[in-house]
Amino acid sequence: MELEVAYEDEWLIVVAKPAGMATHASADVTDDLFSLVRAKLPYAGLLHRLDRGASGLVLLSKSRDVNAALQRELEAHRIDRTYTAVLAGRLTEPTTATRPIAARGLGRDSVNRRPPPDAKPATSHFAPVRRAGAHTLVEVMLETGRKYQIRFHAATLGHPILGDRRFGGPAAARLALHAHRLSLRHPMTESRVTVESPLPADFRHLVARASRGDDGYAADSSPAGRRRGPRGQGRGRSPSRRS
Repeated sequence: MELEVAYEDEWLIVVAKPAGMATHASADVTDDLFSLVRAKLPYAGLLHRLDRGASGLVLLSKSRDVNAALQRELEAHRIDRTYTAVLAGRLTEPTTATRPIAARGLGRDSVNRRPPPDAKPATSHFAPVRRAGAHTLVEVMLETGRKYQIRFHAATLGHPILGDRRFGGPAAARLALHAHRLSLRHPMTESRVTVESPLPADFRHLVARASRGDDGYAADSSPAGRRRGPRGQGRGRSPSRRS
């Protein structure tokens, strides 16, 4: 499979992952994004991952030194990652989700449970872009990068992502989550690098169907669609974005 390279220089590479492809290998997956990149480069370091059903930008390094520098930037929250998603129902104002996230066992049943003692802090900022029929096209910015973070936080707000069966989202042709922008200070040149990935055709088609109000995307097709997170652990206005 041919890689879609969104940005590349001698130190780093940003690749656009299609929906349905795993980011890295596992016991039953070998045709993953990371393996494809490693087959083309002497060294490749994977800085973060996207869920298999999601699409969009993935950042990789080309040397161990650059990898270590980018890891420090990630840990200091100095790499901005912005996503587009379609949430079930109407999100009417910018909202920040801060529910801590457990390392394992996340699913629909965990949305309304108290976080376990070992749950890690997590922050996601959701900003409505426009209505899509009975649903909402949103932009999401992360301060942390926990597994399933956006999907879990969207569900705690009572607005799971379309196509997200794990967290009770309405049925859809794909998971309506796309990593569309990545912005960072280059570890070698110190210049600002911003990379964007347009919405793929299957995502645009999903938004069009939702906007038309097709039956498969009805607002009440998700039992989780009307839930709300525990008081004080979901809603709030989003602060200004980090740069």
